Parts: sequence; structure tokens; C-alpha cells
Amino acid sequence: MEIMIRQITAADTAKARALRIEALADAPLAFGTRLDEACARPNEFWAEQTANGAAGTSQAQFVAVDGEALVGSVIGLDQGDHTFVIGVYVRPGYRGKGLLGGLMAAVGDWSPHAELRLEVTSPAALRAYQKIGFAENGKLDYFVPKGTTIRREMTKVV
Repeated sequence: MEIMIRQITAADTAKARALRIEALADAPLAFGTRLDEACARPNEFWAEQTANGAAGTSQAQFVAVDGEALVGSVIGLDQGDHTFVIGVYVRPGYRGKGLLGGLMAAVGDWSPHAELRLEVTSPAALRAYQKIGFAENGKLDYFVPKGTTIRREMTKVV
């Protein structure tokens, strides 16, 4: 079956929650939320997050779908002069198959700005984003979160 990348819908709420929980368990240091916090959030929180991503006004969420399963996700946030990308996750078995580039292309197509920015906290993420055209923009954060090896901002013109 072909993997499709599309904007999230309200019908995806439960699957989006499950994917986010999986992402936090897989890479706990890559996200701003702890696994226990995410698990404790009520269903209304997840429904609101999904609705915001589906609305596509100041933010939009895109998902990679294989059959009925969500296998990747990304959120773009309109920051006025650029779009900041957060919540990027692709299931391990789907990595290296072009989904990261596809998800970023969807954000780029939605974005009202010519520039996408994101933050990386691991050498593997740095390499993955470089492969799809992101470059370090020289903004380094002096605070490196515990357990991570780097903290850098990257930019891509779309």
C-alpha cells in the first residue's frame, strides 16, 4: 500500500494521541513534553490539538498514513516571519523511506512564509534534516538539555 501524506482530521484524534505517546517513548529527549504528562492529558486536550492542526490557520499538522495507521507526523506553527516546525516523528520502521521529506514538503506547501525553522538535539536528527535541505543557521543554544549532545536551530527556504 502506498503511504499518503495529508493534513490531520478530527477523525485522527485517537491515532494521533497514540503516535505522540509512541514518539515520547521512543525519543523522550527530543520533545518538550514528558511521556507521563502526555499520558495523563484528557481526551479533550487531544481533540483540541487535532482540531487546531486540522484548521490550518496559525498552525497545521500533517500525517503520514499507511493504510489505517498513522506512521509519521509534523506540526508547522506560523511565527509571523517564518514557520517553526515541531513534533516531528516517523516510526522507526518507516525511517529512511522519504517520509521526513514528504512531511516537510507538506508544511512548506502550507506555510505562508518562505522559511521553515526547527531545532535539533541529536546528531542523527541533524544529519536527517541536512539530507532534505535544512542547514544550520548559526543559532546555537548555550543550554543543552540533559541527555542530549547538541541543540541547534536549522533553516530551510521553501
